Parts: sequence; C-alpha cells; structure tokens
Amino acid sequence: MGTIAFGALSGGVGAELTGGNFWQGAVTGGLIAGLNELMHKRRSLLSRFKNKNLAFQKADVSDEGIAKLHQNVDGLAQGYEEGGSPSHTFDLEGNDYFAITENGNVNLNKGLFSNKTNLYFAGVLFHEYRHAFQYLAPYSVGGKRYSSRYEAWSNSALYGPGYKGEGGVWNMMELDAYSSQYRFGDNQSYVLERMDSYYKIMLNKWIKR
Repeated sequence: MGTIAFGALSGGVGAELTGGNFWQGAVTGGLIAGLNELMHKRRSLLSRFKNKNLAFQKADVSDEGIAKLHQNVDGLAQGYEEGGSPSHTFDLEGNDYFAITENGNVNLNKGLFSNKTNLYFAGVLFHEYRHAFQYLAPYSVGGKRYSSRYEAWSNSALYGPGYKGEGGVWNMMELDAYSSQYRFGDNQSYVLERMDSYYKIMLNKWIKR
C-alpha cells in the first residue's frame, strides 16, 4: 500500500470513527497524502538507525539489546514511552507469534528471531509499542470518551469484541499497528501484505455500517 493509498485509508478511518462519511474522508486523505508525498519522502526504517551496522547484526532479543535499539533508532524510545514503557519478557517459545503485547508487557519469542536482524526486530518493536499505546491512551469517538482505543473499538457500537467476523476489535488493532509500523519506515513485504489484508477486512465492516 503506497503513501497515497495509506493517506486515503487514514482519512477514511478518521471520518468513520468520528461519525463522518468514510469515502469522503478517504478522498480528502488521499489528496492530502499525494501533496505530502510530493513535498517529502517518508523516512525508511534503516535511516532511523544512527549506527547502520547495528541494523544488520543478528537481533539481540534481550533487555540489553532492546536498550541499545532505543538509543540507536530514532523514534523507538518515544514509541516505548507513549506506550507506557511496557516491560519485556522472553518466554513465548513454542508460539507462532513473534510477540504478544498485553497488560503492559511485550512478550517476545526469541526462537523466531534467531535468523532475523536488528532491523527486523526494530520494526516489530514499533508494532508492539503501538499495541501498548492502544491499551493505554484515552480516546474520543463520536462525542464519547473512552479510556483507550481498545475500549472504544471493543464497543459493540463500533466493532465489537469478536476476534474475526462477528467482531473486529483485533482486526482494527492490527490494522492500526501495522499502519504505525509502516509510518515509521518499515516497508517489508509482510508489513504491506498484512496492512492490506486487515484494511480489506475492516473496509467490509465500514461498508456494512
């Protein structure tokens, strides 16, 4: 998904969540994104590394390795703080996920990172810190104030608590997190594919509403 398409998505999502028209918001968002793209290019994730050699070293999935990335990757420490400075644990072995964030903790699967670089690891951390933020930051939608995005999106008036199909909160959370990961410059194919997939799932919900 390119910058203009993402801008259209962002505009549509913003309009939808505030009670406006999704398609009008999408058109406006797309136009603004097009102008922004002409003015400047989005920074790549690699460009955020102060030490480029560190980016291509084997992922150091430890407290020390994470601290080093916070010091070397522009914006990562800020994302961590905005997510409430979640703790990190490393006992997700045997799970299919690289990471799971809940209850103020980012749990990481060391085994799955064994053949990954710090560049890949930084992208995952941007993603997970966005999830931490979703559970933490107050959020207003349609004139109502919620304690967090998670609470708002879980509300049956929006997407409901179901994981897939009958609800949508988790799909919306993943769309938001992958979109954030992309905004911070991670344009790996899996990020684009999953952002596109979750966008299509949510688009069906917005159209039905």
